[in-house]
Amino acid sequence: NPKKSNGSRDEAVQFSPKDLEAVSQIARDQDPMRLIVNSVCPAIWGQELVKLALCLAVFGGTPEKPDAAEDRNKLSVRSDPHVLVVGEP
Repeated sequence: NPKKSNGSRDEAVQFSPKDLEAVSQIARDQDPMRLIVNSVCPAIWGQELVKLALCLAVFGGTPEKPDAAEDRNKLSVRSDPHVLVVGEP
């Protein structure tokens, strides 16, 4: 669990050794996408292709650039993903 010491925006986030080990373990995995897909709705068996599509929609998207007149330090963000899943309930 990342923690900030006093909530200041300028402070770095600190991770515990357990958190860092978990990230390292995922980085060493041969197929990290499998971990992500299997984390989506784990109670629903199968449907890996649908789950993969949802993951790609959430993590993908087209970037929205801030206007040049706005603050140059503003983060660029992704546009909202739109997903339509059709099938049997």
